[in-house]
Amino acid sequence: MARELAFYVAVGIVALSVPIIIISLRVHLPSFALPFERLWLMIYAIASMILVHTIPEITAMAIVATYSRFLSDGAISTLFSAGRSPLAIAMPAAVVAGGMMLAVAVLSMAVAPGSAKNIHDTLLFLRRDFNLSMLEPGVFHEFRNEGVSIFFGRKIDATQIQDVFIAKRQPAGHPSGNREETYVARRAVVVGMEGERGLLLLEGQAIVVKAADNAVRRVEYTRAFWSPDSGFATPARGYVFFDEVGTVQLLTQGPTAATQRRATELWLREVVWRMGAPILTLTHTLFGLGLLLTFSPISGRQRTPYLVAIAVCAAILALHILYMTLIELVARIGATGTVLFVAAIVAQAVAGILLLARSQVPLLRGRASAWGDALLRLAEGRSRVFGAKD
Repeated sequence: MARELAFYVAVGIVALSVPIIIISLRVHLPSFALPFERLWLMIYAIASMILVHTIPEITAMAIVATYSRFLSDGAISTLFSAGRSPLAIAMPAAVVAGGMMLAVAVLSMAVAPGSAKNIHDTLLFLRRDFNLSMLEPGVFHEFRNEGVSIFFGRKIDATQIQDVFIAKRQPAGHPSGNREETYVARRAVVVGMEGERGLLLLEGQAIVVKAADNAVRRVEYTRAFWSPDSGFATPARGYVFFDEVGTVQLLTQGPTAATQRRATELWLREVVWRMGAPILTLTHTLFGLGLLLTFSPISGRQRTPYLVAIAVCAAILALHILYMTLIELVARIGATGTVLFVAAIVAQAVAGILLLARSQVPLLRGRASAWGDALLRLAEGRSRVFGAKD
């Protein structure tokens, strides 16, 4: 049973995760805008993050679907006839889910931080490496971290644009003072080596406004070179996000993050995500299997387990979306969101174990059947009363 469960879990992860990874790449990252070696780094990074999101619910749904076939084929009823308890019957599922939980833990705590660093570095590369494939004509492109806005009227070809407008703004606390630079050019050409490209502006003017000196300087030029980091942000990143920090280092940064409310919320969100995502693999499986064994008929070759499995898989998916929402809520309300997330995980685990332990006791299923029979008898009694009055 464990071997068959592991096979179908692997098939489910490949069948469902790979399309999601491809869609994410096409939506968030135009592949033609990246060098080949950076494209592979981004595929690796996005795949790692997607797998952390998808493995918990895919594992649970694949196990529930496989157990529904065991129920329909009579394998589960044979095991019950042999004296096995519901928890013993669920043991192969717990073993497979536990193995996948360890895999998700490795992904979220060891692989994902390095992947996140690749993503941030690539986004910085795209900002520094002026690539026209990433920009559209007639649109103001805002690079808020650098304080840069770029607009151009149309593309002449792959390396030339026309009617160019560039604005660069420096905040009041910047070392060079609060100032704004505006460049206008009739035409611009992308020049330079990959990773260090910029724009050669042709036939235009530059306007520099210094707020501190109340000075405005206007210069007309025939040719001028502009690059995203010239006079502004440095080519290397001077900041590190929580999602790219190693797990041990992340945990040691708690006291530092506690000095600022926003930093505390982001730190808590990252900790909850790394620690909580792997556990969801096991809790989803226990809860889904408990529901399936409780509300499916054990004896006989029937199609009912398949219908119950579809409903249970839908419930698992809905619960997983709820958990993802709670994790994002941690980034907004901090400790309260963390308590809600932990309480939800504990409640799901307890509910799954109780459902499994009581799945063969006439509790939920027996009461549901009794309620159904009582409603049928009540409906029949009323129809007889109305028939007698007539």
